[in-house]
Amino acid sequence: MKRVYQAFLVFGAAIVLMGAFSANAQTREEEIKKMQQDREKFNKDYQEGFEKFVKERDEAIKKMDAEFQEFLKKEWTNYELFKAEQRKADPKPGEKPVYKTPVQKSPTQLKVVAPKKLEAGGEAPVLPVLAKSASPDYAARSASFAFYGANLNFEFDSKFITSFSGTVSEELISQKWEAMSQTNYNDLINQLISFKANMNLNDWGYYLLVKNASKQIGADENAEVFLEWFLLTKSNYKARLAFKASKLYLLLPSRNNIYGLSFFTFNNTRYYLINGKENDIFTYDKDFPEARIVMDLNLYKSINTQEDLKTKNLKFEYDGQAYNFDVKFNQNAINFYKDYPLSDIEVYFDATITPQTKESLTDALLPIIKGKPEEEAILFLLHFVQTAFDYQTDQQQFGQEKFFFPDELFFYPYSDCEDRSVLFAYLTKQMLGLDVIGLNYPGHMATAVKFSKEVVGDYISYKGSKYVVCDPTYVNAPIGQTMPQFAESNAIVVELRTSSDLLGRANKLWKLANKNGLYQGGNGKNIIFDDKNNAYMCGYFTGDVDFFGYKLSSSQNSNDIFIAKFPPSGPPEFVFKVGSAGNDIAYNIALGKDNSFYFTGSFNKDIKVGERTLHVKNNGDVFLAKCATDGTMQWVNQAGIEQLDSVNNMFVAHFDENGKKIWTRAYEESEDFTEYGITVDDLGKAFVTASLIASAGLDVSTKSYESYTAFDPVESLKKDYDKLLSEKYEPGIAGLFAVLSLINSTGNSLPGIHAQKALDQYNPSFRKKSPMIYENIGKIEFIKNSQGIVTIRTNDGKDVSFDAVKVSNNSKLKISMYNSGNAQIDILSGVQVGKAIIWYNLNYIRLFKENGDLLFDYDSEHTQKKVNMKKDILY
Repeated sequence: MKRVYQAFLVFGAAIVLMGAFSANAQTREEEIKKMQQDREKFNKDYQEGFEKFVKERDEAIKKMDAEFQEFLKKEWTNYELFKAEQRKADPKPGEKPVYKTPVQKSPTQLKVVAPKKLEAGGEAPVLPVLAKSASPDYAARSASFAFYGANLNFEFDSKFITSFSGTVSEELISQKWEAMSQTNYNDLINQLISFKANMNLNDWGYYLLVKNASKQIGADENAEVFLEWFLLTKSNYKARLAFKASKLYLLLPSRNNIYGLSFFTFNNTRYYLINGKENDIFTYDKDFPEARIVMDLNLYKSINTQEDLKTKNLKFEYDGQAYNFDVKFNQNAINFYKDYPLSDIEVYFDATITPQTKESLTDALLPIIKGKPEEEAILFLLHFVQTAFDYQTDQQQFGQEKFFFPDELFFYPYSDCEDRSVLFAYLTKQMLGLDVIGLNYPGHMATAVKFSKEVVGDYISYKGSKYVVCDPTYVNAPIGQTMPQFAESNAIVVELRTSSDLLGRANKLWKLANKNGLYQGGNGKNIIFDDKNNAYMCGYFTGDVDFFGYKLSSSQNSNDIFIAKFPPSGPPEFVFKVGSAGNDIAYNIALGKDNSFYFTGSFNKDIKVGERTLHVKNNGDVFLAKCATDGTMQWVNQAGIEQLDSVNNMFVAHFDENGKKIWTRAYEESEDFTEYGITVDDLGKAFVTASLIASAGLDVSTKSYESYTAFDPVESLKKDYDKLLSEKYEPGIAGLFAVLSLINSTGNSLPGIHAQKALDQYNPSFRKKSPMIYENIGKIEFIKNSQGIVTIRTNDGKDVSFDAVKVSNNSKLKISMYNSGNAQIDILSGVQVGKAIIWYNLNYIRLFKENGDLLFDYDSEHTQKKVNMKKDILY
C-alpha cells in the first residue's frame, strides 16, 4: 500500500492549495474586518464560559468522589464465586479428515440450533472521560514499559500511591481512593487513551496498557491492583476491587464469556476475577457513577502494533496447478493474541486481521479469484484453507483448547477445524462480500455460505436464508459436502456480527443517494438496519432533490436534513426533510428498543422538527428526535449546548424515554475520542455525543486571521507556513497544515488549475516526476467549503485518479482543526484507496504537527497505516 499513501499525500496537499485563492480585494477586506470582530467576541465569551465550566465540572467530580469514598467505607459483602467455566473440548478427529467420493446422494437440509446469547446488560454509552482541572506543571515522575514492540514512555503524578501498606480493609481502601482522587490522575489516563488510539486497541488492549503502567508505578502487588482498579474506573470502565485476607483482587465484567476465570453475576453481568483463584471474596455492589463501559473482547478494528514482520510460505495445488506464495504476519500482533483470554468462538469469527496479513493475502489470492463465478471462487478459497495448512488438534499442539485469530494460522505450525473455519469465513467476507455462518458441532466446526445464486449441496435454512455447507477442514471436499459423522447432528449456529450483505447494501444505497444529491453528514453511523433488514438513512442535501419521486427543497438553498427508509428491496417507504433557513445536518442514526429509531443533527437557526420549533441564539445546537418506524415523529428535544457557556469542547446530552432532557455536560477536547452519535439503553434513555470541532455544522474557527491581509494567494500561504514553523510545527507537514487551515476558513469556489500553478512555483520538478498526478489535479473544477462541508468536483463529472487514490465527482470532506494544533480530514464520501482489483473507502486522515506523521484509516475494519511526511510538497 506504499503507493497509496504517497499518492494521497500529493493529492491532499494539492487540492488544499486551492484554498489560497479568493475573489477580490474588497470582499476580502470586508471578511477580515468581520472575522476580527467575531474573533474578539469569541475570545471574551470563551474565557468567561470556560472558567464557569471548569468550576462546575470540578465541583461535580469532587462530589462524586466524596460520595463514592463514603460508600467504600461501608462493610463489603462476602460473595461466593462461580467456578471458572472451561471451554468444552469434545473429541475431534485425530487425523486430518480427507474426503472420499461417496455414493451419489441428494442434498440434505441439516438441523441447526439458534445461538444462545450471553446476557451482559443493556447497551452502555461510551462517553468522554470527565476530567478535573489540574496544574500542567505538577511534580511528575517518568516511567516506561515495553508493549508489543513499542517502548511507551509516560509521566505520572509523584503523589500517586505506590505502595499499599497496612491491613486491607474497607476503611483503608476508602482512604486510598480519597488520596488518589486528589492527584493529577487524568494526565496519565489521557496518555494511556492516546496509546490505545495510536495502536487501534480494543478494551482488552486498554486493560493491558493500564496493567503495564500500574506495574511500573506500584511497588507491591496490592498497589498494582489498586491502581488498575482506580485508573480503569476513572477511564469510565466498570471495574470492582475485592479483597480476601491481605490480598486485593480485580473484578472486570465482560460482554463475552471468559473461560478459565471464576466470576460472580450482578444484574445479569458476569464480573470475572482477573488475578486469582479464590472461591469467595469481599466486594461491593455499586459502580462508580461515570463507570459505564462493560469490557468487550471483540476486535472490531485492526490492531496497529509496531511492525515485526515474519513470513510463512504456503504451498498447495488446485485443479492441476501448483501455487506457492508467502504470507506476512506481525509477530507483535501474535504476541498480543498470546496474552488474550480464551473467549467465545464468535469473538474469533468476528475478528479483524492485521494490515500486513490482510494486504499479503489480498495480493496473493484476489488476483486469482477476481472475476470468477461465485461458486468457483469459493471452491478455490475452500481448497486453499483445506490443503495449505498442516493439521493437529488443540490437545495435540497445546494440551488444551485454544482458538486462533485469523493471523495466528500463519504463525503456528498446525491448526484445527475452528481455526480454519475462522480464516475461511474471513476470506469469504472480505474478498467476495458473501455472508458466512459457523456450524458448531460436538467435536467439529464447519461453515456455511449464503450464495447470491442457487448452489446445490447440503444446506441449512437460517433466518429465512439458505446457507450451503463449506467445510474448511474436510480435505478436498467440495461445496455442499458435510462430513458423514456429523450429518445427523444438531449444529449450533455461530452468527457473525457483521453482515457482508448489509455492508454491501449500505454502500449501494449511499452511492444511489449521493448520485441524487443526498449526502452523509458524518462518517459514523449514518445508515442502520433493523431485524427485518429495513434500512434507515440520515444526512443532508442542498437545493432541489427528486429521489424516487420524493421532491425535497432546502430552505434558502442552505443545507437541510433528510431521513429515508428502504425496505429489503425496492424503492424507499418514506423520505422526508427537516430544515430551516440555517445550516442543518444530520450525522447519526440509531435503533430504539420499542420499534422506533432516533436521529440527531446540528442546526444554527431556529428549526421546526415535527410539530416543535427549536430555538438557537448564536453558535448553534444539536437535537435528538425519535420516530416510529413509519416515520411518524414521536418526540424531539435539543441539547442546549449554548447554555453551557463553553465552546470548543465535546458535549453529551442525556434524555429520558419520553424525550425530557436529564442533563447536558461539556467535556474538554479529546482528539482520541471517536464515539460521536446516539446510544439508547434498554430503558429507552438516550445519550447524544457531539463536538463543536468534529461534528459538521458546529465549527467555531480558531484560524489566525492575520494571514488574510495579503491578497497574493501564494504569498499568503507562505506567510501562514512560516508562522506555523515558528510555532514548532514539523517542517515536512507545516505547509499541509497551512492550506488545511486556510480552506477550512473560506467559502470560495476554487479551480484546480491554480494548484498546478502553485506547484510550478514551489515545486517545479513535481510536474516531471509525477506527470499523471499533475495532469489530474487540473481536472478538479473546484473545491468549496460550504457550511463546514468541503466539496470536490471534477471538470467532466468523472472519477479522477491520483495513482492509488480515486476521487469521485462531488466527493465530500470535513476538516477539523484541533486546539492542540493537530488536524483531521474526515472523508464523508467519494474517496477510495487501493488498486485495480480492490478499492477501500477512506475514512479519515489524521495529521500530527510535531512529528509530521499522517495516520490513514480506511475500510470497514478501520485498518490503519501511519506514514511520515519528511518533505512538504511546497518545497
